[in-house]
Amino acid sequence: HLTDLFTAIRALRSVCRGRLCLSTACTDDSGRNSRPMCDFIGDKAADGGHYHTYWLASEAVLQQMSLAAGFARVANQSHFRLESNTGRQRFATPHVVMTAFA
Repeated sequence: HLTDLFTAIRALRSVCRGRLCLSTACTDDSGRNSRPMCDFIGDKAADGGHYHTYWLASEAVLQQMSLAAGFARVANQSHFRLESNTGRQRFATPHVVMTAFA
C-alpha cells in the first residue's frame, strides 16, 4: 500500500536498531527470479475500499533495497499466499517476507 517502497525502507532503517520484518505483495516469480524488479500495478481495492496496490516487488529487489537503505544483511526469505476469507471479495496474492538486520 506504499507509493515509494525504498523511501519507506530507508525511513524504517532510521528508527530500527535491531531487526525489521518486511513483507509485501510480490511478483509470481519472486523466489525463482534473481533479477531485482518491481511491477507497477496502481490498482484500487476491488471492493471499493481505500487500499491501493501500487507495487509487486521481487525478493531480490527487497533485499537490494534493504542493503542500500543501510541494513547490514538480510535473511529468512520466504514466500506465502495471502488469501481472502470465505464470503469476502476473492483474492490470493503472493507475498514475500524477510528479516533485515541493522
